[in-house]
Amino acid sequence: AALAALTGDASTITRMAEEFKARRDLLVEALRTVPGVACVPPQGAFYAFCDVSAWVGRRTRDGRVLRDDQAIAAWLLEAAHVAVVPGSAFLAPGHLRLSYAVALDRIEEALRRIATAAATLA
Repeated sequence: AALAALTGDASTITRMAEEFKARRDLLVEALRTVPGVACVPPQGAFYAFCDVSAWVGRRTRDGRVLRDDQAIAAWLLEAAHVAVVPGSAFLAPGHLRLSYAVALDRIEEALRRIATAAATLA
């Protein structure tokens, strides 16, 4: 298997690398348009870490205060039906980890839902 990987046709790998780059770029650029979100393009893996610390202390439509990234992740799951991982699980409080190892249309839908939910924060 190792020999085949080293000597075989790499066109599939090239296509997938381009696809993941497109997904990453879409995710990062769209997140940057959401008020209170900052995101730096990741250099590896299939995850983006975005800074949502500006949302800490904000109120949701139902009056709940978003006290930390864990509360923000729970709120996004409930309000937007988008699953993210709190950055505090990776020693990055105030951040969220989002995967882009899913289909482009699912990323676009998740981004739309996140933006819609964020627009309701007070």
